[in-house]
Amino acid sequence: GLLLTMGGKRIYIMGDTAYRPDLLENPEIQGVDLLILPINGAFGNLNEEQAARVIAALKPALAIPCHFWNFAEHGGDPGKFQKEMAEIALVAYQNPFYMSLCSERSFYFFSSEKSQTLYNNNKLVSPDQDQKYYNKKCVGMSAGSTTRDGNCVVTFAKQNNQTYVCVVMGGKEVDGIEFGYRITNRLVDWVFSAYSYMQILFPDTKICTLDVAVSDTESAIDVVVKDALFAYLPKGLEIGKDITYSIRLTETVLEAPVKKDQFVGYVAVLYEGRVLGTAPLYTAGEASRSSIGDGLGSIRAWLENRAVIAGIVFFVLGVSAYVLVEYILQRKRHNRWERYFSDKVELPDYMRTPSRQKKDKK
Repeated sequence: GLLLTMGGKRIYIMGDTAYRPDLLENPEIQGVDLLILPINGAFGNLNEEQAARVIAALKPALAIPCHFWNFAEHGGDPGKFQKEMAEIALVAYQNPFYMSLCSERSFYFFSSEKSQTLYNNNKLVSPDQDQKYYNKKCVGMSAGSTTRDGNCVVTFAKQNNQTYVCVVMGGKEVDGIEFGYRITNRLVDWVFSAYSYMQILFPDTKICTLDVAVSDTESAIDVVVKDALFAYLPKGLEIGKDITYSIRLTETVLEAPVKKDQFVGYVAVLYEGRVLGTAPLYTAGEASRSSIGDGLGSIRAWLENRAVIAGIVFFVLGVSAYVLVEYILQRKRHNRWERYFSDKVELPDYMRTPSRQKKDKK
């Protein structure tokens, strides 16, 4: 790459560069004012994900992607690069010290020789820079611009327990209007007016009903959820119309006895075919087994016992073997007595067997 110092600003142009984590520890390229790096992923160059890792390691004031869509075979998607930037911002948001620094309006420095007040150059959080772009919903995080590529704004917006991350890149300045800030403000106002944190599952809400067998107290039991479930969704949606449920049960009919809060399956909450979340399902009541059911249950339990099943199988096999052997022996005895008496007594034709008649003819 190429490291330039111009007007007190350091600019690092990486050019055609592969992902080399070991080289990112070089202090000369840490915290530069502008980092230009490839995201096309062709010919060994960085792709979008690797570029985001480089930015996280070098921590430049501003980063601009390059080398995308140069040729038909080149990859790279600036939109995906923005997504990676948003993911980095989400990680940085977890650091309270960093967030407190980047959200301060100004910093006052003093010494025995000199004192100076420095203002946050992010106009979303610092009205001292430009009142028209200030937005009290915004918290941090980073903003910068170049003449060619315009504004790059990364910020968090908070209101009514809702927090969004917003990344705007390539906002130009035209006739004194910085569109990076203007677009960010419009996006922030729109998302809070169009979306809300909506509860889509309520505890103890009836989801469906299951039939109950062999019970003389209940023929059906309600199935409910125990958990609450929330999601960020467009305002004005209706549960049952826009938001639907998909139910998966462990069985279609419950057999008594049934206990209260017995697990019976899951419910998935869907919006436009996308699963927003799932929750387990439980029975809302109980059902005792009838006396007939107790008897049938005892019989079934007895029949499902492996030892009993094995005994029945051996008994059937033994009886079958005994009948077969007895049949064979009976046939042998019959044939033996027939031969004995046929030699002693002249039998009439109707009592002769076909074999005997054949013998007499001879």
